[in-house]
Amino acid sequence: MFAPRLRLRGALRLLLTLAATGLLVALLSAGSAGAATPTALINGDTVSGGLSSQEATTATAQGFAVTVVSDATWGGMSAAAFGAYDVLIAGDPYCSTLPPGLVSSAGVYGSVVRGLAGGRTLAGNRVVVGTDPVLHDFGDFTSPGARGTIIREGIGFAGAQPGRTGMYFDTTCAANYYGQSAETLTILAAISAGVGPWTINAGPPCGGSVSLIASNPAFTTLTTASLQGWGCSVHETFPTFPSDWSALAVATDAATTPTCGIDPGDGLSHCGEAYVLISGSGIVVVSGSISLTPLDATNPVGTSHTVTANVTSGGSPLAGQVVTFTVTGQNAGAIGTCVPAGCVTDAFGNVSFTYIDTNGAGDDTIKASFTDAAGSLQSATAQKHWIGVVELPISASGYPVAAVEGAAFTGNVATVSDPDTAATASEYTASINWGDSSTSAGTISGSGGSFLVYGTHTYAEEGSYTVTTTVTDVDTPTNMATATSTAKVADAAISAKCAAVALSGSSFSGATASLSDANLGGSAADFTASINWGDSSSSAGTVSGSGGSYTVSGSHTYSSTGSFTITTSIADVGGSTASTTCETLVYAFAPGGGSFVVGDKTATGSVMFWGAQWWKQNVLTGGAAPAAFKGFAKNPSVPACGTGWSTDPGNSAPPPAGPLPAYMAVIVSSSISKSGSQISGNTVHIVIVKTNAGYDSNPGHAGTGTVVATVC
Repeated sequence: MFAPRLRLRGALRLLLTLAATGLLVALLSAGSAGAATPTALINGDTVSGGLSSQEATTATAQGFAVTVVSDATWGGMSAAAFGAYDVLIAGDPYCSTLPPGLVSSAGVYGSVVRGLAGGRTLAGNRVVVGTDPVLHDFGDFTSPGARGTIIREGIGFAGAQPGRTGMYFDTTCAANYYGQSAETLTILAAISAGVGPWTINAGPPCGGSVSLIASNPAFTTLTTASLQGWGCSVHETFPTFPSDWSALAVATDAATTPTCGIDPGDGLSHCGEAYVLISGSGIVVVSGSISLTPLDATNPVGTSHTVTANVTSGGSPLAGQVVTFTVTGQNAGAIGTCVPAGCVTDAFGNVSFTYIDTNGAGDDTIKASFTDAAGSLQSATAQKHWIGVVELPISASGYPVAAVEGAAFTGNVATVSDPDTAATASEYTASINWGDSSTSAGTISGSGGSFLVYGTHTYAEEGSYTVTTTVTDVDTPTNMATATSTAKVADAAISAKCAAVALSGSSFSGATASLSDANLGGSAADFTASINWGDSSSSAGTVSGSGGSYTVSGSHTYSSTGSFTITTSIADVGGSTASTTCETLVYAFAPGGGSFVVGDKTATGSVMFWGAQWWKQNVLTGGAAPAAFKGFAKNPSVPACGTGWSTDPGNSAPPPAGPLPAYMAVIVSSSISKSGSQISGNTVHIVIVKTNAGYDSNPGHAGTGTVVATVC
């Protein structure tokens, strides 16, 4: 069995192609060749002559293996026993009665015929004949147009569906002459599933005025002429009947005209009481008051179908009319949805009916009917064919992926091809395995049998990964394709900025660079760093941080002062590199501890930080310094802004002998005083002085220089 696809155009195109090439014929022939011989079961008490009866003879001629049993045997059979046959036949024993076994077992074989028991799951075709053709056909049931045509073609229709049990039921003269109306209705009710009751007229006119009002491919030679003029053409009529039945012929001379239709022979509308009825698929009923569109349609199995009924009265649209829709055949009894709700026609006389195929491949007849103002049933039918679609395999090819770690990749990962050019992207799903233990759904786009699979993913690390894309047909999960490709994931770019301080003592310790990584998922362990300190020495840096933001730090002791270019170089394990430089001025305090001092109001430009005239060359906010202060503060050993200092007069606290650092840190004081033999002051700033030559610890050799920076 072919799996369903929601591809009407593709399915039709494929079937047409198969038919054109002869392959469809071959497939059908192959199926027929392997099919079992159809079987027919006849209640022997309902026919004349057993295996030589007209019913048995015509069934055999149509390829059925015929079994004839007594009514007693028939009455005791189980549902499984009835379900072993393709058609059950209760014929015409020359205008006689219905035997008791046929009546008593109606509930058993009726459930089989309706597809509810005996191993049957779908209803078979059914025929009811309210007359006695065997009595009136004078033995001719084979010639085209003969009176016995209804027997031959009726049995053919009833047994036309393999895998189901149909029924040909001739009511003969049971109700008309023998008072068996109740028995007739019992059997009819048992083989019906539609809405509405059976009623019987056991005494219709016998004049023979009848007309066909429907057709079916099985009744190719049945005509109105072959049914009428028998002397007594009709013995029982059925003014009302369930919705799963259609009147094939009506008695037009009956007292009432509850059922109308157009005779396919003369194209005219005829009304009367139904006496030959059929139920199943392929039934064509036409009315001048109601029509259905489309009249014939083909869809893949498992899809929905919509028909629209148009109701008129006197040629004008009939609004507000309730229409009954009935499905017979493959989806017999299917429930659908009407628009407008309630199956009531709109202002244009239209109402639509939609239902879904749930029983697979086969044919349906959809009947729309209503009772007109004259009380007559007006009906129209449409045909629906559900087909299995030959599912051709899809294929897929991988597409190379170029990505960068830490950055979202969005792009094509695979291409998909489907031989069905009517396929749409919504018919597939895609799953992408990115090769790094993660998966995600893909997005499919395209048309005409050619599609692209797109995906979005962020790789945490650079490298090479195998991407596996699996595409699945949602209607047929076994129809799937897998494609592989390679993802080349590049190392994310990194960048660095100077982070070193502009001024540093001789012992540098701290950050030299800040690092940014576009891959936010990396770690500090991904990096190595090297620091060139600018004095012909290098050391490894320490990288810390996370989330794409890192710091490189290092420690170094300079042997001299001055301006140094610190170069930090960083390498990512994935290959990316970055470097940055910083200019840092390295300074030192006076050798041996303590510090020279300058006055705050003269602490810019050229300064004197040592000498006999210090108190004259340095101006302080707090007033003149003591003349005994020559410029060197002995304590503390390492000055700091905001702290005080002290020293001895003159050169009693000996300053360093020299040479001095080229760039030396010097205290800036705003107030200096002398108390006894101790001189003290404050530290409002510390500045860096580029020292001049000529310094000596003797105050007669002044220490001078230029202020180049402020430490604090």
